[in-house]
Amino acid sequence: SLSGCPIAAPSANISGRPSPTKGEHVIKDMNGKIYGILDCGEVSCKVGLESTVIKMDDENNRIIILRPGGITKEMILREIKD
Repeated sequence: SLSGCPIAAPSANISGRPSPTKGEHVIKDMNGKIYGILDCGEVSCKVGLESTVIKMDDENNRIIILRPGGITKEMILREIKD
């Protein structure tokens, strides 16, 4: 809320490498390529997959999955129907 706008960021890994689920994975993968990381400690990723990226197509009243990830199409549709 402090930024006043949505913030999105890609997974912190080199393309083609597995997605990190802990800060230590990011450090090993990105060592020397980044200035630092914000590690929330025990609040680590439980899924181990990339983020699901969707596009809302209001014109055609549909959702387009641009990149599949931890949230499935079925999960999205279930939430939308509610």
